This record gives sequence, structure tokens and C-alpha cells, in this order.
Amino acid sequence: MTLVGAAAAAPPTDLAANLREGSDKNARALLLSFALHSWSELYGFPLDAIANRTNQGIIHRLAQNNCVSLEKKPRLGTILGIVTVARATKNKDIATIEPFGSFARANSVDPARVQGPLLIAQGDRDTIVAPAVTRTFARSACRNRTKIRWVEMRGTEHGTSAKDSVAETLAWIGARFAGEAPPDDCRARSSASVEYAGIDRSLAGQPRNRVGAEQADYRGDRERGGKQCPEQPHSAQAVGIEERGDRR
Repeated sequence: MTLVGAAAAAPPTDLAANLREGSDKNARALLLSFALHSWSELYGFPLDAIANRTNQGIIHRLAQNNCVSLEKKPRLGTILGIVTVARATKNKDIATIEPFGSFARANSVDPARVQGPLLIAQGDRDTIVAPAVTRTFARSACRNRTKIRWVEMRGTEHGTSAKDSVAETLAWIGARFAGEAPPDDCRARSSASVEYAGIDRSLAGQPRNRVGAEQADYRGDRERGGKQCPEQPHSAQAVGIEERGDRR
């Protein structure tokens, strides 16, 4: 089989960095609970370096018992549990705590080992996969001479990244199978430097590749329901919204 390219919407390239830099602390707490519980259960790692015994129990219960529905308010116990874990792990970076740091790195993507070309789509309102982390990965891939199509989406959250970028993604995939030369938003200026044309230009407000919400708006699907379970942890966003609403 010949690999002609790979397309990814909001890829979690660096797990530890996303848990550190994601903009929603409640989402980070729920994702961290999933990771810590699974590694602890599978490999027997103690959580003593992460939290005390009481909070360890909360971490395990959050990971085991939650399937948050976006169409209704989360249980009070879920909200309180996430707030408790967020506070307990506020200054904890699993990248620096072994053996969790090693597992986070082993399950992250090394840009030097990724075969191109790539299409990367990233929403600017993603609270699960931090846009800055994805952008850092893209720059690193550029330095390795990987050809990248960078698609930045206005107003898109994590849960709809694939849908909101579907038109451009399918066109890009079709062009790869047709044997066309892949577009490249990394532009080499010399053998020693790379200009991240399409990637950095989006930071300056002059995007080269952006998909606006007006091109693909699937928010109505979310409003009509749809259950998001732990294996789809973007549901933590709903918890953050509800918790803020309770405070009001």
C-alpha cells in the first residue's frame, strides 16, 4: 500500500501539552482523569504523585461513570468531581511526573516520523486540542520538509472540527489520489530557515486557508442532541458551561 497523504482534524499531537494548554480547565480535568485512570488500571501505576487518596477516588469515578449528554445538564456529582480534580491538579504537569510523562510522550506524535503530505484542520475555539499546540506541531513538521495544508476554522469547537472542514478535506484527499502536487503552506526561504506562510499568517489575522462557520454550520445537530461518552471527551465543554451557569 502506498501512502499518498494523511488528513487530520484537531489532532491531539502532544498529549501533555494539550492537558497543560487547553483553555477550559474543566475539560482538562476530565481528560486528565480518563488518562490517569486508564494508565493506572492497565499498568498498575499509583496516582500518589498526582493527588491524595480522596481525589484519586474522584479521578477513578469520573473516568468510570460518566457519559455526559449535551442535551441536558450534567449531574451535580459530575460537576463537583470535575471542579475538585481541576483544583487538585492545578499545578501538576504530567509531562514532568513519571511514569505518566513517558507514557504521554510515547502516545504523542513525533513530527519527524510523520510521512507527508498532511492536511491539518484546526478550530480556533477548540478547548480540547489547543490550537497553539497544533500550530507548534505544524511548524515542526515544516522544518522536516513535510508539505502541509493548514486549514484554520473560525468559530469551530472540537466536536465539529471534522464536519466543518469536510469540504476542503475531501477535495484535498481527491487531489492526492489523482496524483496532483500537494499544496504547501510551509515555504522554504533557505536551507536553514522556513517561513510558515499559511500557518503564521493566520496568527496575524491574514489567513491563507480558513473555513468560516458560514460554510459548514452543524451546531443545529448538537442542539438536537447526541450523547457524548468518555471516549469522546469534548463533552467536558458542556460541564464547563453548566458549572459557570450555576455560579451565575
